[in-house]
Order: sequence, then C-alpha cells, then structure tokens
Amino acid sequence: MTARRRAIAAASLLLATSPAMTADQLFHTLPDLVLDSGQRLDCRVGYRTYGTRTEDLSTVIVFPTWFGGTTADLERYDKVGPGALADSDAYFVVTIDALGNGVSCSPSNSALPGSDVGRVLTTADMVRSQYRLLKEGLGIDNVHAVLGVSMGGMQALRWLELYPDFADKFVVIDGSPRMTSYDLLHWTVHRDVVTSLKRAGASDRTIGGVVARLTHLTLFTPDYFVNEVPTEALGGLLATAAATEAAFRADDYVSQLDAMLTHDVLSGDFAVAARQSGAEVLTVSTPADAMVNQRPIQSLAARIGSETLVVISECGHLGSTCESEAVNARVASFLEKRARR
Repeated sequence: MTARRRAIAAASLLLATSPAMTADQLFHTLPDLVLDSGQRLDCRVGYRTYGTRTEDLSTVIVFPTWFGGTTADLERYDKVGPGALADSDAYFVVTIDALGNGVSCSPSNSALPGSDVGRVLTTADMVRSQYRLLKEGLGIDNVHAVLGVSMGGMQALRWLELYPDFADKFVVIDGSPRMTSYDLLHWTVHRDVVTSLKRAGASDRTIGGVVARLTHLTLFTPDYFVNEVPTEALGGLLATAAATEAAFRADDYVSQLDAMLTHDVLSGDFAVAARQSGAEVLTVSTPADAMVNQRPIQSLAARIGSETLVVISECGHLGSTCESEAVNARVASFLEKRARR
C-alpha cells in the first residue's frame, strides 16, 4: 500500500491494526479554571504519557490534540510511539486532550454550555488548561518542545504566545496563526450545517455522518480523489467514514470549531516577542491544504525566522501524513539539535 493510500485509509478510519503503543487514559481536575468567556469551572483534563521521564525534564514533549481528535487518536494514527512523529524512545511525551474534545471538559460532559449560546472556548483556554495540568498535576515547569498538528499547531502557537519560556522548541504542523477569509467561510459553513441539523432535531450520530462526508470535500485535494480513489470506491469510503462517528457530539464539535474561528495570535506584537524569546520554531506546511490555509503560517515563519518544511502533496491537509517519513525525519532532526537558550 502506498503512503497516499495509507493516508486516505487513516482519514476514513479504515485502519484495522492495533496502535504500535498504547497508554492509559489519565485525568487531572483543575479547580476554578477561568475561561476567556468569564466562566469558571472545575475542569477535568485528559492526558496520556509515553517514554521515560528524566529528572531534569530535558526530554519532555507536549503534544495537544487536533480538531475533534483525542489522545487515543494520536495513538491510532501512529503520531506517538517508538520512532513516530513524537518519538517515545527518545522523549517523554505528554499528549493532552484539548478542551471540547469530549474527553477533557466539554459541553457534553461538564458545565460548559452548548452551541446555542455562542462561543464557549478559545485556543487560549485550551493552552492555559494544559499549562496548569503540567504544572499542578505533573510537576513540570519547563519542557523541551511543544508539538501540534492542525488545531494542535494552533495551540502550539498559543503556547509560544502565552508561555514563550516554557519550551525551548515549538513545532507547528498544518497550523495557522489566524483564520483567512477562506478559512472563515469554510468553517462557518460547517458550523451552520451542524447547528441547523441540531435545531431540526437530528441525532448526534446523523450529524456526525454528515460532517464526516462534508470533511472529505476539503481534507484532500480534488486531484487526490481523481487520481487515487476509484469512482466505484467512493460510496464505500464515505459510508465507512460516516459509520465511525458514533462518538460525535454536535455541541463539542461546535465548541472547538468556534475556538478555531476566533483563533488569532497576531493581534499584538507576536512576531517581535517570538523573535526576542529565543525559542526555536519549525513550521511544516502543505500549500495545497484547503482545510487550513497555509499562507499565514508561511508569512509568519518568514517574519520570525523559523525553520520551515514545505510539503508538496496532493493529499492537501493530510500532506504531512502522506509524506510522514520525510516529516518525521525533519522533526526528529529539529528536536535533536541543542537548543540555543
């Protein structure tokens, strides 16, 4: 099976094999977490750990989840483990369930309100909860790196904005410092579809099936589908994708979607502060990405002088997965280099 076909299988949740490494789902409760909305709540945050923790914490990597994803998904798609993107043979990896994903506190399992009240969470809320988990729950006050993919990459940028001295290195894969007009159009359509179906009385499972099919419109490029997916195979692929959405919760989905819609780390002097911090940054972007436009991160990379890897791939938003061998190698090289500070 080619790398491209592996990627589309993963995206459609068609992988039948067990993950190479599994870790227990762990939780830590944060008392009186204050959100940007002004709400205060006792918030449970999910996480998993991999590898060996050293006394000096010099090998800790923080890895938050992508949009709608869980720490179990990071395992399932081989993003963490021996020799993976987050290599547990070389580092002590802490994967963290972002607020709103249905594992950490979310509208479906906590006092967070549902989608009918407007914005619930921000990416800054997510990162502050992760900071408190590490400090209060795990006794970690500095790490080697923060690594994130897609919305996880947005959180990595928030980490750099809010806690620039907490990590020596930041890896942003398929992320963005702010939404473009196309991103806003794209994700607002997703929001409108979900909230309209919810108001019409559709079940979470039905809505999740629609979202799974809608997602495939921009997850890959049109050329990818034409070249790699036979016409007769499309129905089965989409049916399988929709059938995997049993855990979908509309309110959770909208809470994280709204966090992306309002995500913006460029409103202040972010680029100047990032340069002055001395932190090292690697950005990985795929120009053909139609799900998270990559022009803002490419522009920011030039402004802050970060290392860059541009992935040329028909896989679109999953370009870094289709080209995982090259991406993993570049990330490993970046993480291995001694930090400047």
